[in-house]
Amino acid sequence: MKNLMLGAFALLIVLFTSCGASIKLDQPDTVGALTKEIMDNLKPNTTVTEIDLHPVHNTLTTEISSIVIRYKTAEGESRSTHIYVTESFPPQDKEYNVPQKDPGRDITDYDFSVVYSNVAKAAQQVIDAGNTYSGVGLYRIKFNSDPSKDEHTFCIQSKAGSSVQGANYVTEYYEYDSKADAEGNVTVKDLD
Repeated sequence: MKNLMLGAFALLIVLFTSCGASIKLDQPDTVGALTKEIMDNLKPNTTVTEIDLHPVHNTLTTEISSIVIRYKTAEGESRSTHIYVTESFPPQDKEYNVPQKDPGRDITDYDFSVVYSNVAKAAQQVIDAGNTYSGVGLYRIKFNSDPSKDEHTFCIQSKAGSSVQGANYVTEYYEYDSKADAEGNVTVKDLD
């Protein structure tokens, strides 16, 4: 029984360490890992229209669980690549049929540190309004052929409290929709 427990523990350690580095949107030292994940999965001869950074589900966190890159091929076909950061699944590439207003652009030299700066500015606004900063929800970047028209939309999560309701432990939180332009001007909605 002891060997079985040790074997199961060793398997869990291997699984958790093989899932890659943790990427957290409030830790600027992880921008290299974010950039690498995206650049390693960009398809050649494409223009990127949008990138979604998905948080780990069902928890207040800044850790990214997956990245979705939406792009257009040289032939004009709309596609997406889904990259799993916290799980060991291979990237999934598929057709994406939502029409984009703008063709996007090549982002091979894009500086993703702006994401971390935007999160820090929005989190500070939430804190300055007297609320807690507890995490980041979906973070979306819409790339425009004109870089000065890029749009960043995301939400800052603020834990309001926790309670026990029956057999369930419930965490209540607020989400503050936030928007940033290409110059880094951040607006957080509904701060009271």
